[in-house]
Amino acid sequence: MRRWLCGFTVVILILVAAMPPATLAFLNNVPPHEDPERAERAVDALYLLALYCNVLEYIGEVKLDNATSMLKLIEGIEVPRNVRYVIDRTNQLLNKLSSELNETENRIEEARILIDNGFYEEALSELNRALICLARANATLDELPVELIQGLGKFVPKDYEERLREISDRISELVDRIRDLIEEILEEMRNLRMRVTGRIPTFIMVNATPQTLMVGGNLTIHGFLYDVNGTPLNGRLVKIFFELSTPGGESIIEPIQVYTRLGGAFKFTVRMPYIYREESMTQGVIVRACYTPSGGDVSIYSASTNYTKILLLFNRTIVTISAPEEVLPGKNVSVSISVDPWINVSRKIHVFFDSRKVLGTTLNNRTITSTIKIPASTGPGKHFFRVVVEPYETFSPGENSTSVTVVLEETFLKVSVKDLVLYPFESKVLLEGFVVDENGSGLENALIRVFFQGREYAVNSSRDGYFNVSFNVGFSIVFSRSTLTVLADPVEPWMSSASWSHTITTVNVLSVFFILSVILLAFMNASRLRRVGERVFERFTWISVRGSRGEVTGGKIPVGIGEATGLLRGYTVRRGPIVEYYLRVVEKISRIVGRPKPYETIREYLWRAKNALPQSVLRLFEKLSFLAEKAIYSPTGCSSEDVSSAESIARRILESDFG
Repeated sequence: MRRWLCGFTVVILILVAAMPPATLAFLNNVPPHEDPERAERAVDALYLLALYCNVLEYIGEVKLDNATSMLKLIEGIEVPRNVRYVIDRTNQLLNKLSSELNETENRIEEARILIDNGFYEEALSELNRALICLARANATLDELPVELIQGLGKFVPKDYEERLREISDRISELVDRIRDLIEEILEEMRNLRMRVTGRIPTFIMVNATPQTLMVGGNLTIHGFLYDVNGTPLNGRLVKIFFELSTPGGESIIEPIQVYTRLGGAFKFTVRMPYIYREESMTQGVIVRACYTPSGGDVSIYSASTNYTKILLLFNRTIVTISAPEEVLPGKNVSVSISVDPWINVSRKIHVFFDSRKVLGTTLNNRTITSTIKIPASTGPGKHFFRVVVEPYETFSPGENSTSVTVVLEETFLKVSVKDLVLYPFESKVLLEGFVVDENGSGLENALIRVFFQGREYAVNSSRDGYFNVSFNVGFSIVFSRSTLTVLADPVEPWMSSASWSHTITTVNVLSVFFILSVILLAFMNASRLRRVGERVFERFTWISVRGSRGEVTGGKIPVGIGEATGLLRGYTVRRGPIVEYYLRVVEKISRIVGRPKPYETIREYLWRAKNALPQSVLRLFEKLSFLAEKAIYSPTGCSSEDVSSAESIARRILESDFG
């Protein structure tokens, strides 16, 4: 026991030594003999307050993305149900505060850009929106400290009041820092507004000559800057903007800065760029002058802007392209290109097939004809030639396109192969053929692939397009049908692929021979049995038998029997006197019982006669029926005693009077 206690003590000491310093410091501050559940609640509440300190610090440093990420982390923390409302409400306020400050910053930045570009009215509108967002943020901040400290502080036990007070003081400091930030933002907005409004309105005038000019020409811009009293403002910075179509449109020149001279005048000359835009000829180019107060003028003069419009012209270049309607991949095609108007100056042109550049050259004449190779990898279908002519001074770039249809020449396969294969004598099959074009010329080196019974065989065609493939035929129990497929892929990119299919029947000769042998053997056995039966039995039906002078078909009728007629069908019997006696008797009793049915046996007929014949006659007819069965079916035949007995019975029945 003592050894076990020593070991446990060593483990505890190792765990304590491995703890981080922060954990040890926290354990030192935990009151002894405290309820663990109560201590856990205290640590959770203090931990959440510390996280909120980080959120407020990020907001005060305008690191709003970090603040949002921290709030998402807090939302994922599991807290008791009675704490969840406080957490959700606090997160809602902090998210709203962060969002309002973020929108305020964005609108201030937009206002600053608008002021720098001379859009003063738009800038004032953005500043007004920013002021509304800032007021909302300030109102949200007023609600935050009460919710944060009072809401979570009540979950902290009294033993942690000192630590709670430290965190609460830190939160108050951060809230004050955010208030200072709001004041700084408000002051920045005042300064921006002051740059635009001022106390003394100013006016700026701008003109440009000539009002219409070609691209690349010189444009002279001049104007005046003065206040509402007509006093010229000398030495002030004026920005000139060049915009397409409308103020604030696409800029075509970087803004130019110029200072006013004596009399508030400014003037300079600029060379217009080579831009080839339809808007510059139809709707014009805006030349806009802007004055934004700076330095000591910020609190004195207001900003002002004005503009004029010019037309910037150029010569349109018209490109015409002509190409065949159908082309073949991998082959050359002639393309004709024309450019108007022609100024007898070399101009660079670029020809594209779809998105691939296929030609780059210099155009020295109005019309040029070039030979262009269609890429070999081009698939069948519609494609486009596109021609681009580079600009030259006042002549704009030109572009045009035309469609062509890529087609393939047809490939033909001529294949010969057996339809019927006798396995196993023919375990291999030879396939031969030619791959040719539409003129019957062989295609050399075409890849021939043969697919049969899940296997693939590949060869290349010879110079005249000939190919042959020898392949194995798989085992079949009796017979099987398999599809043979041949695919041909010519090396010429303008030739199409070709395919050919055929069905091959495979017959297993050994299996067929075995089956036929079994059938023949069965047939021979059946014939032998039938011959044996014919020796024992004779085929006859209930035929009409008429005795004349004691004669009947198949034998002699003993004297005294007399003439008799009978019908017997459906039995195979051996003819003899007993059967003849039986037929005579049946002829008589059939007047009462009825004639035998074609399907009735001797026993069935006897059974039917039991209800119609007298008992004395029935007993005699029953004995005669048994003797007839014996004569018909017994392999040993009947004795002379049986014949005598049958004669006696037949005589007694025929002489009796019962019908």
